[in-house]
Formats: sequence, C-alpha cells, structure tokens
Amino acid sequence: VAAICDVDATARDAAQGMASRHNPRSFTEWRKVIDLKDVDSVMIATPCDLHAEMAAAALSAGKYVYCEKPLGIQPEQVDRVLKAARRSKAFLQIGQQMRYYPWLQGAIPHIHKGIIGKTLIVQAQRHSTAMPPGQRETLPAWYFDVKRSGDRIVEDGVHNLDVCNWIANSQPVSAYGFGKVY
Repeated sequence: VAAICDVDATARDAAQGMASRHNPRSFTEWRKVIDLKDVDSVMIATPCDLHAEMAAAALSAGKYVYCEKPLGIQPEQVDRVLKAARRSKAFLQIGQQMRYYPWLQGAIPHIHKGIIGKTLIVQAQRHSTAMPPGQRETLPAWYFDVKRSGDRIVEDGVHNLDVCNWIANSQPVSAYGFGKVY
C-alpha cells in the first residue's frame, strides 16, 4: 500500500492504521495519488458519482484500476471510462463481487448446461435483514442522494442485473479479471 486518499479524516486515519506496516503516504486529493510514479494500481471505493472521473483519469495515467460498482451512474460516464480503458495498457476491473460467490459459480454452469431444464425467464430480487422499528440503515449520506449514488437500482440493483445477464449468457458480459477487460 503506497498511498491512502480520503477526504474524511477519520476514514483516512483508520485506513492508515490498517496499512501502517506499509507506511503509506496520506492524501486528501485523489489526483495526487494517480500522479505518483511508484503507484501501479488504484482501488476506487468512493461515492458512485466519482467512479467514472477517477477511473478514466487513472487509466489514462497508465494505472491498473479496480473500481467498485457501478462504473458510473450515467451512460456517458460509463462510456468515458470504457474509452479510457481501450486506450490504456493497464486494465480495468469492476467490483462485481457476486461473480465470485461459490454458490453462483457452481449453479450457473448447471443452468447453462440445461441440467435444470430450459431457462425461460430470469428474475431477481434483493432481500435484506429487516431493521428494528425506528432504526435506519447505517450507510453514508451520499448513498441516499440519488445524484451521488444513482439510487438503489444503480447502487444495489446492478448486482442483480449482472447475475441475471450471466445466467442468460454463457459468461459474464465483460469477463472482468480475464486478460484485458473493459
């Protein structure tokens, strides 16, 4: 870990503590991190509205990028990053963690082989543990701001859409993690 960047001092200090054995440099301005010559890759875990700008800039600087989903909250944002990825010698991986759930990796090939019959329709739902009355989810404020998160359909539903697409097709659309990816 070469650098930690966060505008939230508490979060930045906590990350510094977790990575203390690496003695990372501390930043509040993300552009300074991608300008560092000794940084080969970046992990982007910010509010969704910042993903595309940061990912495109990092790819343009030749950095490998792991970006939390969604890549952008507007189609133009996604297009910008994909164009930067195509021009870059580095690669982009999107944080679609459900692709790595062992139960999905085991079940979906059976669906593709027709073991359970012909797939006619794919439907997904999101379930979560009910909150006690009067208690609110402990999520950052940006999560509830549609301009920053894209709303729940973008922030959470993107996982369902990804898995539905994987079921409907023989492999995840972009095969993130296998060679050069977009």
